Amino acid sequence: VISSFCLMNSFKQKMDKCVESIRIDLFQMQESLNKILDLFKVYIDEKTYLDLKEKINKYEFKNLSKDEFFICFSSFEVIKKTLEGIYINNFESTNNETINLLFSSFKDVTIHYTDMTQDFNSNAVGFNYWRNLYFTKWIKKLFKIEEVTSIK
Repeated sequence: VISSFCLMNSFKQKMDKCVESIRIDLFQMQESLNKILDLFKVYIDEKTYLDLKEKINKYEFKNLSKDEFFICFSSFEVIKKTLEGIYINNFESTNNETINLLFSSFKDVTIHYTDMTQDFNSNAVGFNYWRNLYFTKWIKKLFKIEEVTSIK
């Protein structure tokens, strides 16, 4: 029983680290998109620029719950595709190294985000396994330990 409680605590700590890492990843995605958008400012109209800027800066990562991660990530993916379209129409022939590095950085952070999401979900499965054991039912009732849901 004690080992079960310790393992649940270990999984919980790992999940907390994953959540913080995902928040950092989303912040880095936001920074990359803002920099790309600022470079494209002269190629798009003011209304489109302000609209994209508002969508990019919509989220406050410190207060973002794990249930909102996928919504934020999906939003950033849509914005990135919009910016890639602008890039193809205006920059493709110039092969701007700065913009290519920013898109590459976004891709790298996306891969890390996916890895951290998978890591969180595998730790959630481990946590829920130990939480639902027959011998630890009294622990979850006594400490009101809720089942952890995965991140999409």
